[in-house]
Amino acid sequence: MRWREELSTGIPLVDEQHKELFKQVDILLDRNQLSRVDSTLSFLENYVVEHFSTEEIMQNITKYPWRTEHKKMHDNFVETFLKLKNEYYETGTDMVFLMKITKIVLNWLNEHIGIHDREFGTFFKNNWKNYQEFQLPGGTSLPTPRKGQETVQTAKFA
Repeated sequence: MRWREELSTGIPLVDEQHKELFKQVDILLDRNQLSRVDSTLSFLENYVVEHFSTEEIMQNITKYPWRTEHKKMHDNFVETFLKLKNEYYETGTDMVFLMKITKIVLNWLNEHIGIHDREFGTFFKNNWKNYQEFQLPGGTSLPTPRKGQETVQTAKFA
């Protein structure tokens, strides 16, 4: 599974995270990399949490109208992912497991990023004048809000 430009949100930070996610999913789904499934699942678990946190912070800052629904989608995916990870540790990797995880992950990437994240990208770009400079985490400055929005100086992960 390769990154496609039509999945771009137009927000460099988010798109770079999505590209890394696609790269790691490629490793996970590569039958020749079965020995790396354990480390890749662990990486993906941490990475998804970090990425979802980034999006959720951005959505809260901009008061994205669908942020509650978006967070529920994230929470549901994390729950599904953890079940898959537990299944992997209980039964190991075989073709059935790889097919199952492939279907779930590919559907998520195409639907969630291709629809929901792109919708948020449009909203974000329309509400933040220097959205291309947005960076998280690490307490970096957030973009300047458009007129009428609250000013937020920095955001840090707990």
